[in-house]
Amino acid sequence: MCSRLPRLEVVGEAVDGLAAIEAVRSLKPDVLTLDLHMPRMSGFDVLRVIRQEKRECEVIVLTSLADEFYKEKCRELKAHHVFDKVNEFDLFHKTLKAL
Repeated sequence: MCSRLPRLEVVGEAVDGLAAIEAVRSLKPDVLTLDLHMPRMSGFDVLRVIRQEKRECEVIVLTSLADEFYKEKCRELKAHHVFDKVNEFDLFHKTLKAL
């Protein structure tokens, strides 16, 4: 879906949290779309690492774990947006289009 949006180029994908960190390090994306539930390393751990490394990318979390507890935890880790992948997919899509 992301690759079909104008002005957006998908530069990489990752199958797990460790691969996501390596992709951010090597590809230096402007925007990172991240799930919280991933193999080998959670999205929270990915957020911690990229923030500790001072990676300057906008982070959009798209997850099924989008109750207020998880949203607050994402905000504490400096995620820019947190969307419920079931109920807020349209907001996620609008946010991507606005970038």
